[in-house]
Amino acid sequence: PIQGERILMDFGGSRSTESPDANGNHWNSWHTDTGTAIHAGQSLGSLVTTEARETSVDLIITGEFDVSNSGLRSPSIEMLGDLAIETATRDQFAPGSVASSRGIPNASFMLTGLDPAIDYDLRFFASSRSSRERIARYSVVGAGDSVTQDLLLSDTEMGQNMDRTLDFFGIQPDEFGQLFIDLQPVDGQHHGNVAIMELSVADVPEPSSAMLAMMGLFGLMCGRKGCRRARCP
Repeated sequence: PIQGERILMDFGGSRSTESPDANGNHWNSWHTDTGTAIHAGQSLGSLVTTEARETSVDLIITGEFDVSNSGLRSPSIEMLGDLAIETATRDQFAPGSVASSRGIPNASFMLTGLDPAIDYDLRFFASSRSSRERIARYSVVGAGDSVTQDLLLSDTEMGQNMDRTLDFFGIQPDEFGQLFIDLQPVDGQHHGNVAIMELSVADVPEPSSAMLAMMGLFGLMCGRKGCRRARCP
């Protein structure tokens, strides 16, 4: 994507999200013909932006997932904004049970085809229909050190997550244009669900008025110095 564009990804394999949706956004939905087990090496290529522009970005599974329907039903636009699309919030990826039983690293994917010179923002949403505390731990790594944050999927007081998202700001891909996203266990419990991913180009701060004034003064000074060197009258 370029500045101002977004890519929306609907994880899950039971129901695709129609494009455009009720908000006019186009989505990328995982294949509905792969069954409930998602294996390393499977991919979704040439992701499109919300404006339906095809990009060079591919999503590749690097660990094992299962498809789960334990996500959020009847999401609220007041709570999730334009991410509140039920086909996107209801089904989701969860840690692969087969891989876990065999000790295989699981619940991970990568993004390729990104621009190594650009920073990106990522936003994730996931939920769990449970009255117990369940936490998903996300780790994102590109050119720099790994950045790790937790998303509360459910707890004993509020129940299912209905409005919390997880944001990673200003993440630079590695030299090959790749970002790696791993979902990790927390205290021995693996609830690494992921329902939605939003990818966008990080905002580039505009120069402040003070900075612009300093640049103008510097230019004026340089101009006068150049004039003196040329011995202008």
